[in-house]
This record gives sequence, structure tokens and C-alpha cells, in this order.
Amino acid sequence: SPEQLRGKRLTLRSDLYNLGVLFYRMFTGKLPFYGDGVYEIAKQHVETLPTPPIKLISELPGDLNDLILQMLEKNPDRRPRSARVVAEALERISGERATAVSMVNFNPPYRRMVGRDQQLVRAETFIEAHVPGSMLIAIGNRGCGRRSFYRALRESIRGNKWISFITVFRREGSSLAPLAELCLRIGLSLDTDNQDVRSVLSSLESTSNWDADGLIAASKTLFKHIGTNRSVIFLRALHYANRDAWRVIWAWQDELAARSIQWTFVGDALDWLGTRRTLPKTVSMKAQLMELPPLDILRLGSYIGSLLNRRPPPVWMTQQIHEATGGWPLHTEHLLREWLNRGV
Repeated sequence: SPEQLRGKRLTLRSDLYNLGVLFYRMFTGKLPFYGDGVYEIAKQHVETLPTPPIKLISELPGDLNDLILQMLEKNPDRRPRSARVVAEALERISGERATAVSMVNFNPPYRRMVGRDQQLVRAETFIEAHVPGSMLIAIGNRGCGRRSFYRALRESIRGNKWISFITVFRREGSSLAPLAELCLRIGLSLDTDNQDVRSVLSSLESTSNWDADGLIAASKTLFKHIGTNRSVIFLRALHYANRDAWRVIWAWQDELAARSIQWTFVGDALDWLGTRRTLPKTVSMKAQLMELPPLDILRLGSYIGSLLNRRPPPVWMTQQIHEATGGWPLHTEHLLREWLNRGV
């Protein structure tokens, strides 16, 4: 651009000059300036007005000719304000919407779990140990990416041929209902014709209002018939579990440990501002707590690059995104989606 050749400050409009040169060649088949050497061509970029493209290609739309000449203005202030202005002008000229957004492949990287590799390794190590009745709970603030972490963890252990069960606690409804459903699935997975097991399964299928003591008694009957297979029980959204639900979970832990059954629990819970008020005070005595903290700038850059299937962005850009999102993966994903939808 002329200002670059003069050694002056470059702006986004400098890039629009370069794009104007590209457009000129695309639509005319020629460069705006020719010369015997680099110095002569550079001097023309600074001092000489280009031949209007429409004089070279007479059927070129007049509006497109004017746009290219505006992009090739020597004074940056006379060029379009932004690439968005150029895109909108091209849309008006062509009568079609620009499709630049679709060229970015947005791919949340839960399969690779970029940025959470340390926590993923810790969780995998915990599961592989298969200490009977043990529990690991991943906790983090809103936007920490608990769901993506869960999906990546389940994906990572899928090849081990372990039995896995999952249940989700919800804000509405009974906290015991997810555990009753989980208990039913465990019972249905057992390879036995035991009459006691059949009776428990029948009760689980027909009863909607369980109490904690009833579920504990039912689970003890089922656990007597669990074989030697290793299993992982995933408990989602434990911040919605009430006291009765925790009493059942702790009873399950004790029963599995007493019978040396290599079943482990992996849960997650929302942790508002690090207060841990969403979990019982005694939970740390029965479970390991693993925090999902915000990503630092280095990991956030890798995460952004993986979302867009590109290299990490420049540090200055990552810093701005970090300031806007606090380094939380989900907030970063939402911000990038918004930018892409706006054509940024």
C-alpha cells in the first residue's frame, strides 16, 4: 500500500488496498501498475492513478469499477471503512449474500479436549485405578465446559470395553428419580434369573415415588449379583442432587467398597465463584474434587485454534478474547459463534 511504501502507520484499510490490487487483477487479468523494476512499480503505487478497470473490461459493472478504484485510493481515509463495507457492496452488486462465514469449519474439540488435557489425564488415571466405590467430581463455574469434558472423557474410555451408566440430575422433579432409573438400568444389565432381582426390577418399573431407604435396599439386592466387570457410573449435574440423593449415592459407594466391586463414580457439579455451596460440606470426605479452572492465555489460544481448525490466533487477539470471556471455554465458544454469524 502507498502508506507502507512511505513508512507510515498501517491500518485495516491498508489491507483493503492490497485486496483492491487483487480484485483489479481478478476482474481485468492485469495488474494496476507495471514497470521495469520494483522501484518504478512502487513509485506508481504512491503517485499514479490506476487505469479504471472498466476501460479494460467494458462489460464490468459500473458499481464494481467504482468499488475497486475506491479500494485503490492513495489516501487511506478515502477507502472503504472496513471489509464488511466491501462485502456489503459486493452483495449489492452481485445480488447474492456473501458466503465467507461458511468457509470456517467451527468444531468444538471435545474429542481432542484442547485446553483440558491435564484434567482429562487425571480423570482417566482415576478411572483406570478402579478403586471400588471411589468418586471423582469435576467442578467449575458456568462456562467451564463441563459437558464437553464429560463427552471427551466418555469417548476416551469407550475403547476399554468397560460397562458405563449415566444419569442426569435436573432442577425440576425428584432428585431420586434419576437414581431410580439408573438402578433399573443396572438391574436390567445383570445376567441373572434370581427371583429377588426380578422382584426389585418389577418394583423399580412400577413405582414412581421412591424414598432413599427403599432405593438403598433395592440397590443392595442388585449389587449382590454384580460380576467382576469394571464399570463407571457417570452422575451429571450433581449440584441439583438433594440430601436424600446424596444419602443413596454414599450408600452405593459403601456397598461397592464393602464387596470390592470395581465400580467407580465420575460426577460433575456447578461451582458458583469457587464457593462449593452446591455440594454437601462432607462431600470431600467421600469424593475427590477436581476443579475445571479458566484457561490461561496459552491454552485459550490453542483452544480457539482447535475450534476453527486453524493455528492459534496472535497473542494480542487471544488476550482480548481472554479479557472478554474470562478464559472460560464455553463463553469463548459463544463469542466466536457470534463473530462468525456476524461475518467477522
